[in-house]
Amino acid sequence: MTTTFTINAENTIAAFPTPDHAEASIGAGAQAFSSEKEFGKVTAEWPVNRFVEIWNGFAGTPGFDKLKEVKKFENRAKATARIWAAIQVLAPTAGEATTAAAAAPPMGGVALPEAQPTAKATRAKKPAKAPAAAKKAAPAAEPKTPRAGTKKEEVLRMLRRKNGATNAELQEAMGWQPHSVRGFISGGLRKTGVAVENIKRANGDTAYHIAE
Repeated sequence: MTTTFTINAENTIAAFPTPDHAEASIGAGAQAFSSEKEFGKVTAEWPVNRFVEIWNGFAGTPGFDKLKEVKKFENRAKATARIWAAIQVLAPTAGEATTAAAAAPPMGGVALPEAQPTAKATRAKKPAKAPAAAKKAAPAAEPKTPRAGTKKEEVLRMLRRKNGATNAELQEAMGWQPHSVRGFISGGLRKTGVAVENIKRANGDTAYHIAE
């Protein structure tokens, strides 16, 4: 499954599991791309300073902590290549892709209310032979407890609520952009061992949740 990204006039980049899920965003004026080559075509007429604005918009934010702001890019090709590589952090794990695919609407249906990222395609491995005597699985390592008063602690508190927290709720509480929320969930939590799941609320909204 290939991630479909979209970018709008405000330079907000969102990731979706399929083109169908990106339909609402595209209908609102965003442009879609699923590869570095397609991203190059979308940005072919852009002024070079727009690449700088996009890069500096997420450099240093949750999920993009290691990225530093830039004053300029040497050329358009290097700008598209670096931004394309950076936004791959929005692609989640294979388990998240399975959850998103299960909730995918039929062709022509209404897209999910929030952009749902999808995992990179991976080659299936042959199942390993079962050992003669199965060993007990080692218990999963407990994630480190965040320092009191930090944004990570506040995000975890919101995600542990019964109905979790939507992207919009986390944006409002943290003062983050949509891509910052997705980057923090995918890179700042899931990739450090925190089991964040996607759930559907009674009103149809998709929320992030940590099961106790």
